[in-house]
Parts: sequence; structure tokens; C-alpha cells
Amino acid sequence: MTEELPKFLSTGQVMNLTGLSRYDIDCLVKSGRLRCIVPAKMNRKFYSDEVQSLVKQIEEGRNAT
Repeated sequence: MTEELPKFLSTGQVMNLTGLSRYDIDCLVKSGRLRCIVPAKMNRKFYSDEVQSLVKQIEEGRNAT
């Protein structure tokens, strides 16, 4: 993944980049392995650098969930 990503990503963008389901992402957030923020009355956003790290782990065959 060499393209430049915005600083924050939506849940849908994370799902598209990682191939994970919404449930898998929720589990990662609850376990503390993936941080997110919730801007005032908006949907949660994920830090792109953490998502890129997660994608690398998935590509290397590590267990992501």
C-alpha cells in the first residue's frame, strides 16, 4: 500500500483496505489493538498509520483478530 492516505479513515475505508468485517474491526477496537476517535456526533474515525500497520500484519500472515 504505497498510496497516501488521509490522516483519518472511516469504518468503510478500513473494511475495504483490510478485508475485515465490521465485527472484526469492533473486536480490534474493544481489545485496544486499533484506536479510533469519535468526532462530535459523527461516525468514528481510525488513524491511517495504525490501519497501514494492520494491513502489513495481515499481508505477512499474522493473526489480526
